[in-house]
Amino acid sequence: MFRSISLALALPFFIGTSTLFGQSSLWQSLDPYQRTVNYQIAIRLLEDVLIQSEARSYVESFIAIDEQSLKIYSSPTHEALDYEFFFGSQTPKKSTYTWNGKDLEGLRVALNARDFSEAVLTELEKLLKDHGAIVFVSEAKDKKTVLDEINSFYPHLTLAIQALGSQFVAFVPGCFMNGELNEERFRFRLIHALVSGKLIESIALGQDLTTSFAKEFGREPKHMAAKEFGGLACGIPAYYVANSEMPTAYLPNMASRNLFINGVFTEAVIFALTGLGGTQRTALAYFKGIEAYAQKH
Repeated sequence: MFRSISLALALPFFIGTSTLFGQSSLWQSLDPYQRTVNYQIAIRLLEDVLIQSEARSYVESFIAIDEQSLKIYSSPTHEALDYEFFFGSQTPKKSTYTWNGKDLEGLRVALNARDFSEAVLTELEKLLKDHGAIVFVSEAKDKKTVLDEINSFYPHLTLAIQALGSQFVAFVPGCFMNGELNEERFRFRLIHALVSGKLIESIALGQDLTTSFAKEFGREPKHMAAKEFGGLACGIPAYYVANSEMPTAYLPNMASRNLFINGVFTEAVIFALTGLGGTQRTALAYFKGIEAYAQKH
């Protein structure tokens, strides 16, 4: 449970030098969100996304929070303040996309599926474009280029897709490990996800995608909270559909996935692991999940 002490938030972006009340443009970019998130929602989101492992105390040591504001410091000793965010009476902002009542016209979708089936990717891209969406597919091999391309596209939602056994898993942003918050860009990432609405939007998209896959493949959707990952050095809430119970230590390269979804700065972001099978069914499940998400905006 969060206390009126330190917690931590972080994500990557452009970096600058910040000083108390004279922040760099990095932190100033958060100013438009001031007083747009209420304290109760912020606490709930922080509880959901903070690592429930040995890194938790490390993350908490960078933050001080009470009902008026959240402060993020440059070190656990709180010698220098990076940024102070004041709570308001609202929820984080909704997506800037507005559903027109009939199709996905104007919805900007970014896809990265370097380790995924080309057939599924092609089918999904076609479905989205046939229904009016604007689709960008990043084919770059290195993560930095992929992130630069996607952030330059300004998508309403981003899907990074990889193949996985006999299950579908949707990961949302929010996992920070020991050592990461020593860097300003990572401290910024958590605050940005919390106050910009990215976290809420990502959770909504993850739920809609999981529900869609559950219906398409006749499974029950499940939620695995961060704390259920036990001692793993990762804690992103997972929404999943599986042919059997999800193991608690099944994901290699979690840090790489964290860096990707935490590094996308526009609206909803999901890292999906898919392996339930069937090109058309898989593409259709993705499409219906995206459509369900879009219809709520």
